[in-house]
Amino acid sequence: MNKTFISPWHTLALFAGIALLIFMGIVFELDGTKIGGYELLFPTEEDLAGGTARKVDMDRLLQDYHEIDIRGSAFKLDNASESIVHIDADSTDLNDQSEEDVEKETFSPPNRDLQWDSVKPFPLERFFVHLAGKNTRVITRVLHYGDSQIEGDRITSRLREEMQQHFGGFGPGLQSFTPLVKSWSIRSNPSDHWKRYPGFGRKDTSITHNEYGPLITLSRYTLKDSVNLPFIDIAPSKTGYSRNKRFDDIYVYFGNVTDSVRIIASTEETVFSSIKIDSNSRSPIRIELNDSPTDNVRLMFNGESADWYGYSAQGKHGLVIDNIPLRGASGTFFSNIPKSHFTSHFTDGEVRLVILQFGGNVVPYIDSKKSAINYGKRMEREIATFQSRFPDADFIFIGPSDMGTKVRTQMQTFPHLIDVRDALKEAAFNRGIVYWDIFEAMGGENSMQSWVENDPPLAASDYVHFTPKGASVVAQWLTDAIMDAYRDWKPKAHAHVE
Repeated sequence: MNKTFISPWHTLALFAGIALLIFMGIVFELDGTKIGGYELLFPTEEDLAGGTARKVDMDRLLQDYHEIDIRGSAFKLDNASESIVHIDADSTDLNDQSEEDVEKETFSPPNRDLQWDSVKPFPLERFFVHLAGKNTRVITRVLHYGDSQIEGDRITSRLREEMQQHFGGFGPGLQSFTPLVKSWSIRSNPSDHWKRYPGFGRKDTSITHNEYGPLITLSRYTLKDSVNLPFIDIAPSKTGYSRNKRFDDIYVYFGNVTDSVRIIASTEETVFSSIKIDSNSRSPIRIELNDSPTDNVRLMFNGESADWYGYSAQGKHGLVIDNIPLRGASGTFFSNIPKSHFTSHFTDGEVRLVILQFGGNVVPYIDSKKSAINYGKRMEREIATFQSRFPDADFIFIGPSDMGTKVRTQMQTFPHLIDVRDALKEAAFNRGIVYWDIFEAMGGENSMQSWVENDPPLAASDYVHFTPKGASVVAQWLTDAIMDAYRDWKPKAHAHVE
């Protein structure tokens, strides 16, 4: 057997070569070079020192946060049944690091106010006038469209609870028959007859039209036999906010009824409603509940499946605030939906506010400022589409939160995220609507790392999505921004009238 002898001089030469590369990288600030399909990065002085970890002062950032008192809430951090839970930031890591290891910026409170072009009329004037008018006998609808950041009703639920407390209304609003993520605001369990068909992204080719309803997702069931009929069980959430747990009516939204179908509503095997839907019907049907349910309401379907767009569990009047998450969406497809179809599900003047929360899904793919500007222009056209379809509504646009990606050895804000934020803010201002800067609210550039490392964590380890607790923080800030704007507007409006 031949043995390979490695001379000490060879080993010394290898280490000398590595040292030379390190020296060149530091002195000449070389980024790296590509060898085949690999990229060789030269270490920098910062890399060798362990990097400079920017830390947001989470204690100060969260000092005005308070938890709504909810018994059994999924957001609680302890086992106490009645307490207001405060978030305490974990400063242990900061105390253990030297000043050389931590870039500790002087804390200045971020701007969490609603923003708009001050030379244009106040963008929420009509919505606030409607709220102040005490329209107690009508439904006032708020549509909150967004990407996966709002899945599970995490952000919308707190906004809904606090605004319904101020202005009236009950119930969690619109729900899909086949949600990707279960809402914590309502219990909804469909039978295994159902299938989900999203109206964006890669669509199922068996759907030959572009009418997917207000949730941009339809559901269909398959009849297996005449005995085991399709159904969905609906019940108040055991962990949701108090006003989500009460609803007086269930509205069912549908389309493309090819043959008559009957919906049978029951509680504890007692039928209290049976409604026949004739072919070609389109108007939502109302299932009136005798009392706000404390347990399951079962809707059973007898007949060939229509396209079922969703149902709304709501009060008879007041605010209804809908959570409409669209996982993976960039928000650039709404103009493809027929106008008559998009608006036909609501009565005239019912929709008074639309919140659009998009941008996060395009951030990883934006490679230049020009690309960010082009995306902003596309979203400006989408905002215009919404404005034409809901002429009585005001609008709030929420762009991307901070999102982290690994740059060399550290997690940092995606390179062009701020460009995307700026482009979306410009689009909102150009259309005369409000922009709320969630990126600035949470601490700005490179703040996501502090949210992930907080105790308890306020963001997930993907450095993109908020945890339920983090979503509750963001929801409070958004609600405060809207209510602060309302309180600032109200005396000025009264003075103007006088």
